[in-house]
Amino acid sequence: MTMSAESTTPAPEILARALAEDFWRRAADHDAAGSFPTQNFDDLRTAGLLSLNVPSQWGGAGLGPEAGKPLELWKVTRAIAFGDPATAQSFHVHANEIDIILGLGTPQQHAMFLEPVVDRGVIFGGYGSQLADSTPTIARRRDGGWVLDGKKFFCTNCEAAGAALVWALVEGDEDPSDRIQVFCVSHDNPGLRIQRGWWEQFQGMRSTGSHVVQLDRLELDESAALGKPGDYLRLGLQARAYCQFAASFVGIADRLLHESCKSVAFRKLTDDASAIARIGNSRLHLDAAWGLVERAAQAYQRGEPDAPVRANMARYFAEQAVRVGLENALDNIGTFAGSAASGMPKLARDIHLYIRHESRDRILRTIGAAQLDLRVDTNFSGDNPILKGLSKHEHSPSHR
Repeated sequence: MTMSAESTTPAPEILARALAEDFWRRAADHDAAGSFPTQNFDDLRTAGLLSLNVPSQWGGAGLGPEAGKPLELWKVTRAIAFGDPATAQSFHVHANEIDIILGLGTPQQHAMFLEPVVDRGVIFGGYGSQLADSTPTIARRRDGGWVLDGKKFFCTNCEAAGAALVWALVEGDEDPSDRIQVFCVSHDNPGLRIQRGWWEQFQGMRSTGSHVVQLDRLELDESAALGKPGDYLRLGLQARAYCQFAASFVGIADRLLHESCKSVAFRKLTDDASAIARIGNSRLHLDAAWGLVERAAQAYQRGEPDAPVRANMARYFAEQAVRVGLENALDNIGTFAGSAASGMPKLARDIHLYIRHESRDRILRTIGAAQLDLRVDTNFSGDNPILKGLSKHEHSPSHR
């Protein structure tokens, strides 16, 4: 199914919300098996939501940040997260990679990499993170192309991806941030291998398929490189992605409030002042968080210079809404929240892992530094995960 912005098809967020209850019902099975939610993505594809931010000339809906319509995309992420946080994370990584291709790529690359999303339903993975003790992924120039070597962790969607964006450091002596290069890599490249097992130790977000990906002399031609080294951070594309995290968190907070309200009605607590106050507290945080997402969307649409800071603000307070919502829901649901049938144990595990993508204190430091007109990197409030391990390995002989 394709969908244009002028279509009479229901609004994308309505389509996503209609799927959310099915996602909620399937979530426990995917979590137990650690399996990618293939059926959920089949449903998203059928509804035209996997190509939501693909430009209309290639069959997409032409929405999203690069089209000046970011909130429409983030509303869909919120609706999916109401059903299952892991599916929302996988969706938002896929959508973010499309935005990055649009932001960094040439028109020829747009057609090359995005037409398959509409024509064949290709899902994108995103492979950027290193561990502190791992060797950075290095890109070396070769005649007419590149060779990549390294290992990536937390590789969301790698079980289902047809292609992925890979972040690497271009070999050289310049500032590392100016050497970060993004590549689009087909999953049928013989230099790319998925290593299962490592991700299985994690107890939250299990169905995102975030395994390790090994890159061994992975050969690419020049057309795989998106933009120039350093463009990804210079253009603030990482900071903008915080709004997708915020949208997911608001969707989770929405689910927590929904389950809390159901329990208050079921347990006949409508005359319990504390239970009602918890409902009000959750609603207040949820609406305030979404207001910050809307304000960030407005800032990006208008090209306001503080848009990346507003993305950090939305990311921070949406996490706060989830934390408050979880505690309030657990108190209102009571001991039944410990039952797998309630969905709460799985949801709590997802939350405890998901919100730790960034340090809250570091996000606040970013916001505070901006308020004081201090120099601040709004892309990464904590350590840049692409550069982890750099000081230990960058100048070793194995990287020359």
